[in-house]
Amino acid sequence: MTQTRSKVPGPATPDPKAAPDTIKYAFWSLVASGIFLVIGALLRFGFTAEITKQLIDANNRAKTPKSPYGPAEIAHDLHTVRVTGIIQQTMFAVLFVVLGLQLMKGKGWARWIIIVLAVLTQIPLYVVSIAGHGSVLIRAASFITGATFIVALALIFIPIPSRRFFAANRPVRDPNQAPAVGLSSLFAPRRPRSPAPAAVTTSGENGGKVTLTKKGTSTAATASAESVSASVETNVSKARPKSKSRVAEKPVQSSATVNRGKTKGR
Repeated sequence: MTQTRSKVPGPATPDPKAAPDTIKYAFWSLVASGIFLVIGALLRFGFTAEITKQLIDANNRAKTPKSPYGPAEIAHDLHTVRVTGIIQQTMFAVLFVVLGLQLMKGKGWARWIIIVLAVLTQIPLYVVSIAGHGSVLIRAASFITGATFIVALALIFIPIPSRRFFAANRPVRDPNQAPAVGLSSLFAPRRPRSPAPAAVTTSGENGGKVTLTKKGTSTAATASAESVSASVETNVSKARPKSKSRVAEKPVQSSATVNRGKTKGR
């Protein structure tokens, strides 16, 4: 009896355009940052006394403080801070989720928008709020928001699998397509690099050179006409056989010259 051995399939080649684990972790870090951003905004609805004290201190430090700044003005500012904060933080949280989904698809432009948001909102600096004053819950939420955002930035830009992933998903522009004009050219697909021109030089026996330069799809042939013709004539003269039986013929004088010599002799 013959036993048939089943072939063990080898490890599958990973798809370079598939999102690696580092990008997946970056996505969930952005989601966590957005969630704690909203939690920090919601916590401001509970600590009324503490937020009221912060509003009074901010008004006293202002260059042009409000006067009078009584309970009605404080209540108005408190309501404005709470409503504006929850709307703003919710919008940023949704934006983080959208940008994270674009990162999962390999969109490189989403990375730079995240960098712009980090600069404008200064969310990475929220980690220093843990050493500040105020409610422990609000400070903890701010710290987690900044820490998770920093982790997402590190996972997007530093690991090699993340950089390979974005490089593999980078769109390549058709060389026949017209180049983009204006600000859109910053995010337009890159043109493929044209291959370096290959030069082939052939030298003849007499120093004649023929250079073929290939660039793209067109081939240009550059030759020195005089050198090539001289080389061809030399090769033809060498190839012509010499006959030993050939005798040099004496030049035959014309009849007029012979008659003229006879007349002078007479």
